[in-house]
Amino acid sequence: MKKIKVTARPMIIDPATGKSYTVSQLLAMNCYFQDVIVVEDSYDKFALREEIVGKYPETKTYNFKFEEIE
Repeated sequence: MKKIKVTARPMIIDPATGKSYTVSQLLAMNCYFQDVIVVEDSYDKFALREEIVGKYPETKTYNFKFEEIE
């Protein structure tokens, strides 16, 4: 079993600055997802992403990052 840190966020551009919103701004807008999930050693990132999107449909257009943690 492995622990995976999942981070998902949209790449929304701030019209005032032309830069991507910061994590704190995305959290304020409820547009940021982060969780630690325990998975099998031979997990499939695509299947894991689809499972998360199934539970949290608002993450459908988000960019996902998966990191193995100790």
